[in-house]
Amino acid sequence: LVQRKARAAAERNLRNERRERAKQARVSQELKKAAKRTVSISEGPDTLGDGMRERRETLALAPEPEPLEKEACEKWKRPFRPRLSFPGTFVGLPQPPP
Repeated sequence: LVQRKARAAAERNLRNERRERAKQARVSQELKKAAKRTVSISEGPDTLGDGMRERRETLALAPEPEPLEKEACEKWKRPFRPRLSFPGTFVGLPQPPP
């Protein structure tokens, strides 16, 4: 039983390492392509206070995140819930005088 669990864990580790290497290769290929690609910067009517124009870059969209990353992103899409410092009081709000 212990040997079977150890073998299964080793196989999982190999799969995870293989997946991680593939992900790294994909990212490095994407970086190589991005380094070769020229980026057009268009200047528009948006000017900053000192007379300099704001630059806008056009970039390609990133590929779809993996399912685990989607779950992590959904966590941040939840509505904001303020923390309570003491029961019934909100952090950051002034406390009423005693």
